[in-house]
Amino acid sequence: MFSHSYNARLVWRERTGQSIRTFSETRWWSKWEVLRQVSEYFGDVEPFLRENDEVSPANRRRLLEIFDDPQSCQDLRLELAAVIDAGVHFVNATYYLEGDGLLIFSCYERLSAVAQAVAVDHYPNTEAVAREIANGNVAVYNQLMAQAKACIWPELNFYQRKFNVQFRDTVKSARFCCPVQVQGLRPTAASLEELRNFPFLNN
Repeated sequence: MFSHSYNARLVWRERTGQSIRTFSETRWWSKWEVLRQVSEYFGDVEPFLRENDEVSPANRRRLLEIFDDPQSCQDLRLELAAVIDAGVHFVNATYYLEGDGLLIFSCYERLSAVAQAVAVDHYPNTEAVAREIANGNVAVYNQLMAQAKACIWPELNFYQRKFNVQFRDTVKSARFCCPVQVQGLRPTAASLEELRNFPFLNN
């Protein structure tokens, strides 16, 4: 909606005091930044749509269909919170790893931290939304949390498989090339065999 209408962006800024974030297809994490902002200002979204019928009519109509259906609106809030909670680890790691410097030496630690954060299963925003919706009903709360986690688990599981199977050994081996890290790693002849993960190295 905002990407197609300058007027929508202007009216949103007047209402919230914040310019809506934009995203680029080549910077995937920028879409997460937009979703986080929508989540933070979720209470302003429906009034904004109701009060501005001239703004992006087709998108407005589709969005109002969601808000007019209590179940769809609840699902939207819950799933948006889950995406924010799960995505923050990936976005923070991406910001770090797109920087300057010899990042390959610290890449393993960053990616491993993401894997550990995923495994911890901590969703503060999702838990807050689920508590509010459940209104003290523990069974409903547990059901909502299960629903939220189910919508993001395929992606998190995909990352865990990629990290633990496809590129874990390669980024882990790169630490042996770092003059600082190698002192703490204290490699042996056996552990240096991991350098064979780099195809450009010969015997």
